[in-house]
Amino acid sequence: MEIEDPTVQPFLAQFERDGADYLYRSAAALQPIRVTAAERQAFVEEFARRAGSVKWILIGGIVITTLFMFADMSILHVPHGLEFVLAAYAATFVAGIWFGEHLRRAPERALRDRIPSLERLNWFQRYQRTLATRTWREVLVDGLFLVFLVGSFTAYRDPVAGWGRVGLAATAIVFVLFAFNVIQKLLIVRGRR
Repeated sequence: MEIEDPTVQPFLAQFERDGADYLYRSAAALQPIRVTAAERQAFVEEFARRAGSVKWILIGGIVITTLFMFADMSILHVPHGLEFVLAAYAATFVAGIWFGEHLRRAPERALRDRIPSLERLNWFQRYQRTLATRTWREVLVDGLFLVFLVGSFTAYRDPVAGWGRVGLAATAIVFVLFAFNVIQKLLIVRGRR
C-alpha cells in the first residue's frame, strides 16, 4: 500500500529501492542503511499517522492565534497584542518545523545500531543525484533567474569601473555555473552519468 499524500512524498524520498529491499538515507551525505520493504512500509505508515496529527495541531494553533489577532486586544487586557500574536505565529511555525524534522528522522533513530550498507556519496555524486531529480524547466528557470538577478546589480553601474567590475565578474561566474548545470543535466539525461 503506497500512500499518495503529498506531505509523505519528501519522507518517501529518503528510501531508495535496492532490489527487494530499500536503502534509507536521512540525508544525501550519510551512509545508507538497508531496510526491508516491510520495515519501510511500517515507517511510512507511522510517519503518515503522526504527520496527520501534527498537521491538525498546527492548524489549530494557527486558527487560535488568528482569533486572538482579530479579537480586540484591549478587551483582553493584552498591552502588546500584535507582538503577542506575531510571537505566537512564529512559535507555531518553529514548532511545526521541529516536529516535522523529528518525524522525518524517526527511522534514523530506530536504525542507529545497524551497520551502514554502503559508503557515503561524495559531493559530486550527491550533486548528480539531486540534478537528476530536477526537471529541465527547474534547471533552466532557476539558472536564468540567478544570472539575471546577479546581472541586474550591474545594470545601473559602469561595467568597467569600481563595483561594476565586481558585478560583471559575479554575473560571468554565475553564468558559467549555470552552463555547467545544463551540461551535467544533458549528460544525465543521455545516460552518460
